[in-house]
Amino acid sequence: MNMISKRWELIMNPTKSILKNMPAEQRFTISCLLSCLWSLAFCIYIGEYLSIAPYMMGHIAVICAIAATIYVFNQAKRYSE
Repeated sequence: MNMISKRWELIMNPTKSILKNMPAEQRFTISCLLSCLWSLAFCIYIGEYLSIAPYMMGHIAVICAIAATIYVFNQAKRYSE
């Protein structure tokens, strides 16, 4: 459980995440955009799960959300260097 809480802190805590070196306004905007992206991805995933339709769209949405998050965090890491 400790490992999960540490990972949670690395992503969700603005003082510990990779976005910590960005200006507060930019960090807030990026966090909001990522949260909207993740909400959309899970809504698509759950919507596909509840219907009889193929589950491929939900999986693609979640994979795209993961890729976008990794891209944003890598750009933030470059910005902080």
